[in-house]
Amino acid sequence: MTARCDWCLFGKGATMEIRSSIEVRWFVDDASAEAKAARAWFRDVAPQSKREDHYLLTGRNDVGFKARVEEGLPAKLETKFLLGSLGPALLHERFVGHIERWRKLSLTATDPELEANGKWLRLTKTRRLRKLAYEDGVVRPVDVVDNPAAGCGVEMTELAFEIDGTSQRAITVGLDAFGPESMLLEVLLRTCTVAFESSASLELGFAQSESYPTWLARTASKLSSSPRGP
Repeated sequence: MTARCDWCLFGKGATMEIRSSIEVRWFVDDASAEAKAARAWFRDVAPQSKREDHYLLTGRNDVGFKARVEEGLPAKLETKFLLGSLGPALLHERFVGHIERWRKLSLTATDPELEANGKWLRLTKTRRLRKLAYEDGVVRPVDVVDNPAAGCGVEMTELAFEIDGTSQRAITVGLDAFGPESMLLEVLLRTCTVAFESSASLELGFAQSESYPTWLARTASKLSSSPRGP
């Protein structure tokens, strides 16, 4: 659902999109065996352009807020709220993950005076993405620019950031199902079966499975300084 916001605190004319998703995600150290296997899995997928996302460190695992600020472009803002969790789920013989349902609100803000306070973490992301469409029980790969009614994005993203001036790297692997809300769990489970068949030696367990807000809260505990907003 997309709406035009003429009263929004982010500026008159901001465009708001609201959608639900069911997703599962893992984070691993950049130098780990899992990271090496993830790179091998996605070696035939071209990386998208690097981008910078600024994440507000809320200290909570049920709320996320990020801002993507690019020179000359409106700020892109997204907040997400955890609606529920299914706990550990065996998605494939080599994959156990934490399935979560989220509600996401996205804004394109045109207010040139937009500012943010608080404690933030800047992530430089290099993402490789596959997209799978789901229709009548059949899963098939599609181009990432296609917009099927239901399906799932399968991504590997390399993360670069700093902890108190020291460069850090990590990798996240995630699946994000989209489509009619009543079908999201079915879409995720069916696409997982297909997506993971080509994952070769990669194994990801429940201990590595967490959302961005949970990973950010854990990462923030290592920060002694308080970076300002974007």
